[in-house]
Amino acid sequence: MYERAKRVAETLSMFKEDFIVLLEKKDPQYHAVKLLALKNPRVAAIVSIANALISYQLTGRGEDYWSEVGRYFVEKNIVNPVELFLEFKDFLLNHTRYNRRYVYTKISRLEKLWKSNLLNTLWENPTLYCRCQEKLLGELVRIYRQPWSAKTLVFAVKMYYYFCKARGLDVKPSQKIPMPCDRRICFITLSSGILYIKGAIITWNNIWGYVDLLMKKHRDSLVQAWFLVSKLSGLPAIYMDTIIWLLARFIMRGRSIEDIYKEFTRVYEVEFLPSKLVKSLIHELLFILHVA
Repeated sequence: MYERAKRVAETLSMFKEDFIVLLEKKDPQYHAVKLLALKNPRVAAIVSIANALISYQLTGRGEDYWSEVGRYFVEKNIVNPVELFLEFKDFLLNHTRYNRRYVYTKISRLEKLWKSNLLNTLWENPTLYCRCQEKLLGELVRIYRQPWSAKTLVFAVKMYYYFCKARGLDVKPSQKIPMPCDRRICFITLSSGILYIKGAIITWNNIWGYVDLLMKKHRDSLVQAWFLVSKLSGLPAIYMDTIIWLLARFIMRGRSIEDIYKEFTRVYEVEFLPSKLVKSLIHELLFILHVA
């Protein structure tokens, strides 16, 4: 496990910060947040967090869902938090294509945020937590009584960080924020070999079963594995997540390294990234599955 974490970390450490910042701006989730941030910072700050808190069990790709959210809310002229909640509720009940599961559970989850002091704080000062992201995560942990590493809470901090960047602030993600470990990241955790399940022989035919096992029973080990990669690479987990999450969309299709690279480059227009470095990373992230 350590040797594989070290190899992945060494490759990630070769990505210059300038490259990562440019890659962030290619993320469709960033585009959605920026669309809102340019129109109404108060709405954008809250939507970036609130929507992340209910971004699970989607009925489509995360990229498509966030684009849908951005288009919906940018058309609304929202003047207070109550109106924003009612719009969010209407969106989930009547408009979204990509977040149709457990809708009432998700509305209840939003209600917890709206009943908290955090909501009013953000409405009054949208950029308050841009330079103290751990404090924002702590507030969410308190509101939802979930672990510090809970995926949706950590993802909410990442999307709020995107909001801060979209507002033009010179901020970096905190090294103390864990990796937002969703199914894509869990897949890469196994396919790269940075986490090993005793007795498991990972193949393309069985990897999703092990992804489910890892998500349900070994989440702490999953988070710690990426903290190790973060420590060895010197990169905050949120930086790593942007690189790996965008790449994973193509890696999971089971194509060759060359095909993955070409599609990734074409879709996100990232020709500025060194091709040899990206292909090397793809190789390391697919190490266990031995893609040629």
